[in-house]
Amino acid sequence: MLDYSVNQFLALAKTPALDIEVCDVTLRDGEQMPGVVFRPEEKLEIARSLDEMGVDIIEAGFPVVSKAEKEAVKAICDLGLKARISALSRSVKGDVDAALDCDVDMISVFIATSELHLKHKLHMSCPEAIKCALDTVQYAKDHGLIVRFSAEDATRTDLELLKKLYKRAEDRGADYVSVADTVGILNPRTTYYMISEIKKTVKIPICMHCHDDLGMALANTLAGAEAGAKQLHTTVNGIGERSGNTPLEELLVPCGCITASIATIWPGSRGCPGWWTPSPECPSPGTRRWWGRTPSPTNREFTWQRCWKSPGPTSCIPRRWWEPTGGS
Repeated sequence: MLDYSVNQFLALAKTPALDIEVCDVTLRDGEQMPGVVFRPEEKLEIARSLDEMGVDIIEAGFPVVSKAEKEAVKAICDLGLKARISALSRSVKGDVDAALDCDVDMISVFIATSELHLKHKLHMSCPEAIKCALDTVQYAKDHGLIVRFSAEDATRTDLELLKKLYKRAEDRGADYVSVADTVGILNPRTTYYMISEIKKTVKIPICMHCHDDLGMALANTLAGAEAGAKQLHTTVNGIGERSGNTPLEELLVPCGCITASIATIWPGSRGCPGWWTPSPECPSPGTRRWWGRTPSPTNREFTWQRCWKSPGPTSCIPRRWWEPTGGS
């Protein structure tokens, strides 16, 4: 039987085979989406589902944030999953200690590197920030962790400075360097160029972390992979801070990089999260997102609200995803 879904131009364009791994950040970045909060038992369920799908790395959370967050990360580490478990850490040794208490396999040490963030958020000079970052990378390596060094707002950082910083992190033992398009300003062409340039500087794997502010997170992630990025970051259904992140399910299918079937992906994407209460006009969510603009109740401007597109009418009632869909 002919497969009519095959893209005939892949061979004609001499598309290289992708050598990638998937790091899903639903439990950390996904929870930064307004209105999304996971109960501890839900975090465990999501982690199990991700592991069943074949995700390589699960970023379980940010342990230093709270006691509950730390306990949840520890509980996920205790599940004995095949996936490596990662935690987020600022360039602060206390954050690394909190992650070590959870028995994680991997840690993502980050610091803002753009002039804008250094001046207005961290109130630090560039040399001060670099020292904090490199000292923390070294500290994490000395304690036996796999270390990913992430430059927050990397895409608004001077490229030459960024390359030098990544090289220094590699020299201090970092196992990965991560490019965070924190405000989602890249497009596929600039993503390809940026990753290609960084790849000339470091020998360790490069990670791609994209946000969907311009609707190009998935395209940018794929472009980064073609340029040589190894670790691709995703969230289930693309949930995440502001406009969201690269959707896990939309990355896995075109990459063809997992052994899990669509039957495995579908329940996971349905269960995290269901944002809408069924109504006669919209009895169930569709499978594609669209952006609806709705008036804000607090001012005359507009706020962006994520909605779902279904085959029929789309007048759905928004709800927080963990609220029950019926009854009292």
